[in-house]
Amino acid sequence: MKTSTKFISVLAVIFIVMLGGAAAISKYAPQHNPFMKGTDYFTVVADSYKEQKDTTSDGKEYTSYLYKLPGIDKDGNKKELEFTAHKVLRKDAYLAVSIKANIVTHWEEVQASDIPTAAKPALAKK
Repeated sequence: MKTSTKFISVLAVIFIVMLGGAAAISKYAPQHNPFMKGTDYFTVVADSYKEQKDTTSDGKEYTSYLYKLPGIDKDGNKKELEFTAHKVLRKDAYLAVSIKANIVTHWEEVQASDIPTAAKPALAKK
């Protein structure tokens, strides 16, 4: 009987720790919450970006490029997207940008055929 009480106590402690960890992730790092659904937006790369120079903790310099582009989701809803890239992106390239908790978590270049129908008119290249 004593062993089963210890086992239940250990399980209860593990459950409480896991619950606390999940609550912390949800509050302090919601973009990492695996249960939170993200939204994909689509955009076209313009040639306007801001070059940012920074230094790593070990003293190495690097450059990143800040983009602020209008995005549109599969339903036609618009949102201003802000994200960085480690290289200058190809002008007029189509991008799919994933957002979770108003934070860009991923972006990748896509083909025009990958753009949802509702988003295509707003992304037409001029």
